[in-house]
Amino acid sequence: MPQAHLVLWINTPETRQNFEESIALAKAVNPETDSHLPTRTESALLYATVRDQIKKDAWYWTSTYYDDDNDCAFVQDFDYGIQYDDGLNYGYRALAVSRFAL
Repeated sequence: MPQAHLVLWINTPETRQNFEESIALAKAVNPETDSHLPTRTESALLYATVRDQIKKDAWYWTSTYYDDDNDCAFVQDFDYGIQYDDGLNYGYRALAVSRFAL
């Protein structure tokens, strides 16, 4: 498996938006580095390593759809580390990350 660094871009807005808006926002944060909404796994890694740099007063989208329902995606809580699925039209915050190969 290729190794990479995962970079969290901290200049994401504190507003809440639906899933599609969050994907667009994350891509726009740093398009030169292919910034994106973190996957469910990347989000868990952010919780494990840099949760102190993420505001804990809101839930955040991941880019991972719920397997049984493509109208839902996973969201991440950075206070307790919980993930669950919710409807794509609900409003959550977005984070942006980029991967850099080693």
